[in-house]
Amino acid sequence: MIATVLVFAFLFASTVTDLLRHKIYNVVTYPGILIALALNLLGTAIELNWFGQLDKSGRLQWQTLLGWIGLGESLLGLFACGLILIVCFVFFEVGGGDVKLLAMVGAFLGVYQGIEVLLWSFVLGGAFALIALIWRDGAWSLVKELFQRLRFVFRSGTLQSMTKMKDGDEETKPAALYLAPSTLAALIVVKWIDLNIM
Repeated sequence: MIATVLVFAFLFASTVTDLLRHKIYNVVTYPGILIALALNLLGTAIELNWFGQLDKSGRLQWQTLLGWIGLGESLLGLFACGLILIVCFVFFEVGGGDVKLLAMVGAFLGVYQGIEVLLWSFVLGGAFALIALIWRDGAWSLVKELFQRLRFVFRSGTLQSMTKMKDGDEETKPAALYLAPSTLAALIVVKWIDLNIM
């Protein structure tokens, strides 16, 4: 419960800064990671009955309130989601803030739900970027450019990216992929699916 509220709050703050400044700040992601790990450490301490006063039902209530997934699961989620985004950072145009944001989500949700949110983030982010591209350039312009690129590939016999289609005609700049809003939407989708399954 507390973990879900906190991850929503951190994602909302990141969404605002990502939309306004196209940045995801460390002042949001680093405390988010630390809080996720601290909540799960506290849940583990309650599970192991370090405090010595809680019976089984009392432990379960506290762990449910915290949104406890276990410290090991939290660390696995942090590293799995972070590692996937590091690969994306190296090979694609994903920012460092995006890496830390999704690692934070993995720390709060664990491996399974973290990767589920990550995958939904890319699907929704791609859909949002396509909508923005169509809105900016128009559908007909994009279809025309697609056919020009296909004609270039067939004529040249290569899949190289062309920097200029014609003399003086610059390549279209891709639409920005705002990952924080996509991740917030993905978290809503995943949590909504979980509520409907239960």
